[in-house]
Amino acid sequence: NNLSIYIQDFAISGKVRPQDVYILISSCASTPIGRNLSFAFLQEKWVSYFSVVQKGSLLVRIVSDICSGFDDESSYYKVERFLRDHTTDDTQRPFEQILEALQQSIRWKIRTEEDVKRWAEEYLQSNAQVVS
Repeated sequence: NNLSIYIQDFAISGKVRPQDVYILISSCASTPIGRNLSFAFLQEKWVSYFSVVQKGSLLVRIVSDICSGFDDESSYYKVERFLRDHTTDDTQRPFEQILEALQQSIRWKIRTEEDVKRWAEEYLQSNAQVVS
């Protein structure tokens, strides 16, 4: 956790080329724990993020990578509130697309969760019989 925070802090320190900031931040956000830490860091350090990568596609890519793995309504509302409060003319449509993608992930999870659980239980039961 501390390493993730250190890497992200270094990424926006001005010592990293703006085009390379994306790689560091996206790597930190690639796991569920890292994603939560990265989103909290993004919220806390928005001004620093914005000053380093400024507006445009790089900022949107970073925000998208951090937020794309969320798949529950609680996280959605946190992301929605944050993006709404930080939208500019340049980011309005891309931020809307991030929220649309999150909604699709939530709907997919709700729609398929029971089927996946049922399949896993059946699979485990059938393999338990083979091993016995």
